[in-house]
Amino acid sequence: MAEENVHGAVAVQKRLIYGYDNSYILDSCRLYPDTFASLVILDAEDPATPGLLRMWTANNQLAGVRLFGYRQPDGSTPWLNSPEALRTWQAAQELGLVVDLEVICQNGGAVVIPMLLDLVERFPDVPVVLDHLLEPRVADQDFGFAAGYERLAAHPRIFYKFTSINLDILRESGVDAAAFLRRAVDLFGARQLMWGSDIGTSSGTYKDMVARAVAATSHLDDGERATLLNETGRRVFVRGGAVADPTRQGRSTR
Repeated sequence: MAEENVHGAVAVQKRLIYGYDNSYILDSCRLYPDTFASLVILDAEDPATPGLLRMWTANNQLAGVRLFGYRQPDGSTPWLNSPEALRTWQAAQELGLVVDLEVICQNGGAVVIPMLLDLVERFPDVPVVLDHLLEPRVADQDFGFAAGYERLAAHPRIFYKFTSINLDILRESGVDAAAFLRRAVDLFGARQLMWGSDIGTSSGTYKDMVARAVAATSHLDDGERATLLNETGRRVFVRGGAVADPTRQGRSTR
């Protein structure tokens, strides 16, 4: 991070490796509180989850909670909006936590937009971050930003991660990353977009990830670039001044 001029990061739990055992990132954030904040993954339907969120928030260990899952064959998302999951959302609202969502869809994330809009209406004080911009079908017309995305863009409490996964998909699809990102900024605004490295999952070294992210901002102006690479992530995730001094220049990452 120091070599790439990255001054702070939100450490994101990797469910497919550690499941719901968040001890590694919690320990890391406790050791380096000026550099890292934690985004834990918990089972939204577990009755113990709201209590864990309250305990870790009281210890000033959390930036937010990440919910992760698939659509069921019938189209339902119990991990996202079942009665049990809604109690987790309610706890996040009471505690002032971010809810970060990774929704796995085979045909692009637009299919879950009505569910997301319903949740945003139910919990209007919860900042919601959508991983990988819901992985739009970038080879489709308008980079896959179907009409539902415009409805999302109307909500100021919804934010979007532009990540190395997006960059990999764009490269594999032969779509220009800078043009895609320009369209995303035009649609959502730079203040709603942040970069996420996806280190540990996506291809390349950390140096490669930073370089590709910066290259993708070539159609943005300096203010938009600084906002996307630094300011949005800090503004959304920082609790009580963690994750680096906001007066410093550089990049922040997830």
